[in-house]
Amino acid sequence: MPWDFWLIFLFLSVVIPWRGYTRLKKLLALPSVDTKEKLALYAVTIAFQWMLVGLVFWRSVVRGLTIQELGLRSAGWAGILAAGVFGAIFIGGLQWLNLRRIGKMEGEAPELLRKLASRLFTG
Repeated sequence: MPWDFWLIFLFLSVVIPWRGYTRLKKLLALPSVDTKEKLALYAVTIAFQWMLVGLVFWRSVVRGLTIQELGLRSAGWAGILAAGVFGAIFIGGLQWLNLRRIGKMEGEAPELLRKLASRLFTG
Protein backbone atom coordinates (compact mmCIF):
# COMPACT_ATOMS: atom_id res chain seq x y z
CA MET A 1 0.00 0.00 0.00
CA PRO A 2 1.36 3.49 -0.81
CA TRP A 3 2.76 5.68 1.97
CA ASP A 4 -0.04 8.23 1.77
CA PHE A 5 -2.72 5.59 2.24
CA TRP A 6 -0.82 4.29 5.27
CA LEU A 7 -0.71 7.81 6.65
CA ILE A 8 -4.48 8.23 6.18
CA PHE A 9 -5.04 4.82 7.82
CA LEU A 10 -2.80 5.75 10.76
CA PHE A 11 -4.63 9.05 11.18
CA LEU A 12 -8.02 7.32 11.17
CA SER A 13 -6.93 4.59 13.58
CA VAL A 14 -4.93 6.66 16.10
CA VAL A 15 -5.69 10.38 15.92
CA ILE A 16 -9.46 10.16 15.43
CA PRO A 17 -10.11 7.86 18.45
CA TRP A 18 -7.79 9.97 20.61
CA ARG A 19 -9.57 13.21 19.62
CA GLY A 20 -12.95 11.56 20.14
CA TYR A 21 -11.93 10.49 23.63
CA THR A 22 -10.78 14.00 24.59
CA ARG A 23 -13.95 15.53 23.11
CA LEU A 24 -16.07 13.01 25.03
CA LYS A 25 -14.36 13.93 28.30
CA LYS A 26 -14.98 17.64 27.69
CA LEU A 27 -18.59 16.99 26.76
CA LEU A 28 -19.24 14.92 29.87
CA ALA A 29 -17.61 17.55 32.07
CA LEU A 30 -20.20 20.13 31.01
CA PRO A 31 -23.29 20.45 33.22
CA SER A 32 -25.48 20.59 30.11
CA VAL A 33 -25.11 20.93 26.37
CA ASP A 34 -27.27 23.54 24.66
CA THR A 35 -28.62 23.38 21.12
CA LYS A 36 -25.95 25.70 19.75
CA GLU A 37 -23.15 23.44 21.05
CA LYS A 38 -24.88 20.34 19.67
CA LEU A 39 -25.28 21.90 16.24
CA ALA A 40 -21.64 22.99 16.27
CA LEU A 41 -20.56 19.46 17.17
CA TYR A 42 -22.67 17.98 14.37
CA ALA A 43 -21.43 20.56 11.84
CA VAL A 44 -17.77 19.95 12.71
CA THR A 45 -18.27 16.19 12.43
CA ILE A 46 -19.97 16.45 9.03
CA ALA A 47 -17.37 18.91 7.70
CA PHE A 48 -14.52 16.68 8.89
CA GLN A 49 -16.02 13.62 7.22
CA TRP A 50 -16.35 15.49 3.91
CA MET A 51 -12.78 16.73 4.29
CA LEU A 52 -11.64 13.13 4.62
CA VAL A 53 -13.61 12.18 1.50
CA GLY A 54 -11.89 15.00 -0.36
CA LEU A 55 -8.47 13.93 0.91
CA VAL A 56 -8.97 10.32 -0.16
CA PHE A 57 -10.33 11.48 -3.53
CA TRP A 58 -7.33 13.77 -4.06
CA ARG A 59 -4.80 11.06 -3.19
CA SER A 60 -6.65 8.55 -5.38
CA VAL A 61 -6.56 10.93 -8.35
CA VAL A 62 -2.86 11.66 -7.77
CA ARG A 63 -2.18 7.91 -7.69
CA GLY A 64 -4.19 7.42 -10.90
CA LEU A 65 -6.64 4.94 -9.39
CA THR A 66 -9.67 4.08 -11.48
CA ILE A 67 -13.28 3.77 -10.34
CA GLN A 68 -12.98 -0.02 -10.60
CA GLU A 69 -9.82 -0.07 -8.47
CA LEU A 70 -11.63 1.92 -5.78
CA GLY A 71 -14.56 -0.51 -5.83
CA LEU A 72 -17.05 2.15 -6.90
CA ARG A 73 -18.24 0.48 -10.07
CA SER A 74 -22.02 0.31 -10.31
CA ALA A 75 -23.63 -3.10 -9.99
CA GLY A 76 -26.94 -1.82 -11.32
CA TRP A 77 -29.74 -0.05 -9.46
CA ALA A 78 -31.50 -3.22 -8.35
CA GLY A 79 -28.37 -4.57 -6.68
CA ILE A 80 -27.59 -1.27 -5.02
CA LEU A 81 -31.15 -0.89 -3.75
CA ALA A 82 -31.26 -4.46 -2.44
CA ALA A 83 -27.88 -4.08 -0.71
CA GLY A 84 -28.94 -0.75 0.80
CA VAL A 85 -32.23 -2.09 2.16
CA PHE A 86 -30.60 -5.25 3.48
CA GLY A 87 -27.74 -3.27 5.04
CA ALA A 88 -30.10 -0.80 6.71
CA ILE A 89 -32.26 -3.60 8.17
CA PHE A 90 -29.20 -5.55 9.29
CA ILE A 91 -27.47 -2.58 10.97
CA GLY A 92 -30.76 -1.39 12.49
CA GLY A 93 -31.34 -4.87 13.92
CA LEU A 94 -27.87 -4.99 15.42
CA GLN A 95 -28.36 -1.55 16.96
CA TRP A 96 -31.69 -2.62 18.44
CA LEU A 97 -30.14 -5.77 19.95
CA ASN A 98 -27.23 -3.76 21.33
CA LEU A 99 -29.53 -1.16 22.91
CA ARG A 100 -31.52 -3.94 24.58
CA ARG A 101 -28.30 -5.50 25.87
CA ILE A 102 -26.98 -2.20 27.22
CA GLY A 103 -30.36 -1.38 28.77
CA LYS A 104 -30.11 -4.50 30.92
CA MET A 105 -26.50 -3.89 31.97
CA GLU A 106 -25.45 -2.21 35.18
CA GLY A 107 -22.20 -0.56 36.07
CA GLU A 108 -19.99 2.29 34.96
CA ALA A 109 -19.88 1.73 31.17
CA PRO A 110 -23.63 1.70 30.50
CA GLU A 111 -24.11 4.64 32.86
CA LEU A 112 -21.52 6.60 30.89
CA LEU A 113 -23.41 5.86 27.67
CA ARG A 114 -26.70 6.95 29.25
CA LYS A 115 -25.11 10.17 30.46
CA LEU A 116 -23.67 10.90 27.01
CA ALA A 117 -26.98 10.14 25.31
CA SER A 118 -28.85 12.43 27.67
CA ARG A 119 -26.41 15.25 26.90
CA LEU A 120 -26.62 14.85 23.13
CA PHE A 121 -30.21 13.80 22.52
CA THR A 122 -32.29 15.69 25.05
CA GLY A 123 -33.19 19.34 24.96
